[in-house]
Amino acid sequence: MVSDDSIDRGAGRDEEFRLRLQELKAQGSALLVVGDVPWDVWVDACEQLLGEGDELPRQRLLAFTNGSRSIRSRLADHHTGGLGSTTAITTGLARSASARAPVHPEVPVIDLEYDSLTELGGAISGWIQETDARHGPLSPGELRLCVDALGPLLDVHGEAAVFDFLTLTAARARAADGMAHYHLSVDRHTEVVADLLPTVDALIELGIGADGPRQRWVLDGGDVESPWLPL
Repeated sequence: MVSDDSIDRGAGRDEEFRLRLQELKAQGSALLVVGDVPWDVWVDACEQLLGEGDELPRQRLLAFTNGSRSIRSRLADHHTGGLGSTTAITTGLARSASARAPVHPEVPVIDLEYDSLTELGGAISGWIQETDARHGPLSPGELRLCVDALGPLLDVHGEAAVFDFLTLTAARARAADGMAHYHLSVDRHTEVVADLLPTVDALIELGIGADGPRQRWVLDGGDVESPWLPL
């Protein structure tokens, strides 16, 4: 599973891999999540990376770029309580009046007016700074960021701009000892994955095996790789 405890259990087969994961958890990290899998697999993986069900408080930010379906299914159903806080940012949705409607009274939504990577990056950085000031000092891994998804950003802004966006927001999350992850629904071996890989600390590949959904972690640019593990 992608949750912290299950990562340790799965990675326990390989000491080097386990130690590298512990370093990422302690020092802050950015993760690129890829794969051609059904919607519910993405949701399950994301929730666990966000620390859903953890006994420790998590300060969560979900930045949505891919339409109101993602917002309503994710926030209304899954992020309505628990320890810590949840905030959402919407972008690319300014043309949809229905997307502006309240999702849940406990989930504040920052609705960005324009499709601007600069504005999105600034909103994420501002939230991290505000959260650190309000809830700090933050524990390692307390701050969690999800960007769902990179595909629309690549379509609109291109790879170079998204590379810079990842570099900036990943650095902000690491500085707060947080964990950021970014969705990209493509095969691991596509060129864009290789091009964006230098901006993150690890790659998580999602797949479907004989026993159901599974994951594989790739660290250090491919030098350290886990076996397939259950999701």
